[in-house]
Amino acid sequence: MTASADLLLFVKSAGVGEQHQYAHSNGHRPMSLMELARNLSEQGLVHLVQKRDRNGFAYIAVRTSQPFYAAAE
Repeated sequence: MTASADLLLFVKSAGVGEQHQYAHSNGHRPMSLMELARNLSEQGLVHLVQKRDRNGFAYIAVRTSQPFYAAAE
């Protein structure tokens, strides 16, 4: 599963306040993943947090109470 798919699955299934590290500053961060995270934040589905650790920064999404509505299949 891709990092983008993992992030979407997290948003769909996580409870309010749950956290998901979707990237790290010392690893590969595809622009599409970072844009997806920003888009989810703009929709009010997650808060984006950078947390400093020994190796750099962890990029974390924190689930909000905004309901997730999937596109009709």
